[in-house]
Amino acid sequence: MSKKLFWFLLVSGIVIFIGGPILVQYISLPIGTTGNGDWLGFWGSYLGVLPTGLIAYAVAWYQIDHEKAVEQKRQLENGLPYVKISYIFKFSIGNVRTYAVNYEIKSYDGNPLIFKGAIRSFKHEGVQVTLIKGLNDNGQEDFNSETGVELYEVTITMFNGTKVFVTNHNSKTELVHLYSRNEGNKWEWYGIQPTSNALIESIEKAKDAKFD
Repeated sequence: MSKKLFWFLLVSGIVIFIGGPILVQYISLPIGTTGNGDWLGFWGSYLGVLPTGLIAYAVAWYQIDHEKAVEQKRQLENGLPYVKISYIFKFSIGNVRTYAVNYEIKSYDGNPLIFKGAIRSFKHEGVQVTLIKGLNDNGQEDFNSETGVELYEVTITMFNGTKVFVTNHNSKTELVHLYSRNEGNKWEWYGIQPTSNALIESIEKAKDAKFD
């Protein structure tokens, strides 16, 4: 229900609620009389119902509207990609070490994902870029590095334009998932709620990230 319709119905209800009995009372009174004490008692009980009714209606309207918004958000987030990444040391030849990045990208609801993006693995020597593209939701890529990877960022563009940014925030235990729905550069978290510091810093990274 739109806000304009809500206020129109609310004002109309008040007018009918109060104006109806007044009109009935005015029409039913004999000419030259002003009514009696019974009408005072009637108006006392009648108007006492008005605040209760309005409060009950407002609460019901808010609950319905809130539940609808929550359900829409849940359906959206269930269709977003959830990322799982690990880095495995494979072997070394001299000073050259070979690692493998294993990635798995799936939606919570199990439906196929259509997207394009990249995994950026930040190393001591620079950045290793792994291109990803749905419907391929998992894979492995080898790369050489003197040290392992501590930080990675994933940038994904969905087929409907929704942008997804995922980062481990330099942490082995905290993975932050963010999405933006073509609303400027506004980002929201989904999945497991991150800590406040991780969320703030991850949003700043998402705003500066490059989406292919």
